[in-house]
Amino acid sequence: MKKFITIAAAAAFLFAGNISANAQESQAELLAKLATLQAQLAALSGGSSVTASGSLLSDYNGVNIRIGSRGPRVSELQACMNAAGYNTGVVDGIYGPNTAAGVKAFQASKGLVVDGIVGVRTTPAFQAACPVATTTTTTTTVVETEVEPSVSRFDTNDGEEADFTDFEVEDADDDTIEEGENKAELAEIEFELEEGGAALLERLDVILDYTGGGTVDEDDAWDTFDTIYVMVDGDIIAEVDADDEDDWEDRSTDTAVGDDNRLRITGINHVFDAEEEHVVVIAADITGSLDLDAGGAEWTLTVDETALRFVDEAGITVYLSEEDAPATDETATFTIEEEGQDDELDVKSSSNDPDSTTLKVEDDEASDDYTVFVFELEADEDSSDLDVDKVAITVNTTGGDYNNIVKDEEIVIDGESFDDVEVTIVSSTEALLVFDVDEDFTIEADETVDVELVLEFKAANSSAANYAPGATVQAQVSSDDASLDNSDITAEGAETVIANGTATGDIHELLVEGINTEKTGSSRSLVSVDGANDDFAEFELVIDVTAFEENAFISEDVAGFSYSIVGTEAGGAPFLAANAGVASLSSDATQEGTRYRVDENDTEEFVLSVTFDPTNDGSYRLRLDSVQFFATNAGGTATTYATLPVEDYRTGFINIID
Repeated sequence: MKKFITIAAAAAFLFAGNISANAQESQAELLAKLATLQAQLAALSGGSSVTASGSLLSDYNGVNIRIGSRGPRVSELQACMNAAGYNTGVVDGIYGPNTAAGVKAFQASKGLVVDGIVGVRTTPAFQAACPVATTTTTTTTVVETEVEPSVSRFDTNDGEEADFTDFEVEDADDDTIEEGENKAELAEIEFELEEGGAALLERLDVILDYTGGGTVDEDDAWDTFDTIYVMVDGDIIAEVDADDEDDWEDRSTDTAVGDDNRLRITGINHVFDAEEEHVVVIAADITGSLDLDAGGAEWTLTVDETALRFVDEAGITVYLSEEDAPATDETATFTIEEEGQDDELDVKSSSNDPDSTTLKVEDDEASDDYTVFVFELEADEDSSDLDVDKVAITVNTTGGDYNNIVKDEEIVIDGESFDDVEVTIVSSTEALLVFDVDEDFTIEADETVDVELVLEFKAANSSAANYAPGATVQAQVSSDDASLDNSDITAEGAETVIANGTATGDIHELLVEGINTEKTGSSRSLVSVDGANDDFAEFELVIDVTAFEENAFISEDVAGFSYSIVGTEAGGAPFLAANAGVASLSSDATQEGTRYRVDENDTEEFVLSVTFDPTNDGSYRLRLDSVQFFATNAGGTATTYATLPVEDYRTGFINIID
C-alpha cells in the first residue's frame, strides 16, 4: 500500500510533540510556536500566511467530544486546557480520564453542567479561552495532499499494518422499509481485522441506485433520503444531511432506469480494533409522502473499491475493497413502501374473558355494572402506532330483547372508558353496539390491550315488560379486513386499518336469586376386571355451588345433577351414550330432609361420581349439563341452572374396550 506523508503532516507531528514536551508553557508561547509553524507551512506550500491571535477548536463541527473520542480535535482541546491551566497531561489526541477530569474542572469554573462532554455549551467557553485565529489570505497555489493521521489516535502505538479479511455487504435484517421511517437500516458492511494493527475509518461513500418501482419522480436519492447514518453496535458514528442535490455525485451511465448517486461522508475517525469481526450499518431517514406504486420503489446500495477508506497504525491508507479483493462490487437491495403497508390490527380472545356465570340482578331496580366480555386488540410489531376509531360488538340475548334487558353499556380499553355508543337492534335476539372512540386511544406498535364490555341491566320485572329471571347475554366481535362495514373495528394509522379476527365470550345468566357453580376438579380412570375385554371407567367431577340472595337446596340423590356420557368411535362424530352408567352424589353440606342446604352467600362442594361400562368400544367422557335447586328444604318447584360453557364442566376422554 502507498504511504502518504506530507509537509502538513510533518508540521502537525512537530506541533503535537512540542505541546507534549512543554505542557506547562504559557498560552502566548504555545500560540507563538503555532504561528511560526503555520507561517513555515504557508511558505513551503505557497499558501496563506497566518497572524496568531489564537487557534484552538477553530474547526468545531457540531460533534460532541467525550470519553472515547480521538483525533486532532481532542489534541487541540488538550492543548487549550493545558494552556488555560487545566492540566490533562500528555497531548495525545485520546480523550481519557485525565482529559475528562480537566474538562470537568473547567466546566465547574464556568458554571456549566459538569458532565465531561464538550458540546454545544462547553465548546464556546473553550473557544473563548483559546480564541480562533485570524487569517490573511494572499495569492496562493494550493497543493492537495493526503494527511497521515497521528498514531496517537489508536489505543496502541505499534505501527503495524492492518490486515482485512471476509469483507461482504449484506441486506439489512428487514429489507422492506416505509416512507417516513427514521433510521431505517439499508445495508450491513461486514469485515474482519486479523492479527496486526487497528484501522481508523476516515471516509465512507454511500452509493445508492434506484432500480425500479415507485414513479420516475422518486428516482433521485436526494428526493428520497433526508439523512444518512453510519452506525456501529447501535451507535451513530457519523451522519450527514442527504436532501440536497449538491451533496450527491451523479455516477449514472444508464439513464433508462434511474440515477446512480454517490454521497461522501468524511471525518468519521472511528477506530476498529484488530482481531475482531466488525459490522458497519448504513441507515437513513426516509422522506415522507413519496409518490409510490403499490409494490414500492426498489433501491440498491453499492460498496465499490474505494467506498471505505481507512488509515492503519502504520500510517498506510487502505481501501477496504482493494484489501480484500472482491470479484465484483458488493451490493445490498431494499424496497421502500408506502407508509402504513405494515399496519395491522388483530382481534384475539383474552385469557381475562370471564367464564360463564350467574349475574345477580334486581327485581325492582337496575343492577350493578358487570364485565361480560373481554377480548384483545394487538398491533403488529412492524405497524405504526394506531389510533382506535370505532369498536363494534354484537350481543345476543335470550329471554327478552336487548333493549328490555340492558340499561347502559360502555367499553374499557386498557383502563380507559368510552360510552359514546350507537345501538342497532338487528333482531329480537341480536343487537349491534358501535362505540365511537374517535381516535382517543392509541395502540403502539407490538402492543396488546384488553377491551372490556361492561353492561348494566334493567330490573328483572316481567310485569313491566322487561325480562324474566333466567335471561342470558353473550357478546362477540367479528371484524374482517377484506371490506369495511359498520360491524368492523377500525383504527387510523397512515390510512384506515380494519381489524381482523374474531372472539366470542361465554354465556351469562341473569337471576334475582339462585346459585353459581364452578368446576374445581375432575378425574377419570380405567378399571380392568379380568383383562379380557371387560373394562369400565370411573369418572368424577368436583363442583362448587354458591347461593345468593337466599338459601338453595339440592336433592341428595343424583337427580339434581343432570349429566351425559359423551363418546366417540374411531373416525366418528361425538355421540351421547345410551348407557348412562351408575351415578352417586356426595357433599359435606348440611342435610335437611332429603336435600343438601347451601346457605345464602356460602359455597359448598359437591362430588359427582359415575361408573360407566360401555356397550361398545370407544373413547368416553363425563359432562355435567345442569344443576337443579329449590327455595325450600321440601316441596316447591325446582329451578334449573345450566352449567355453561359445556367445555368447563367435563372430564377428559378415556379409551374403553368392553
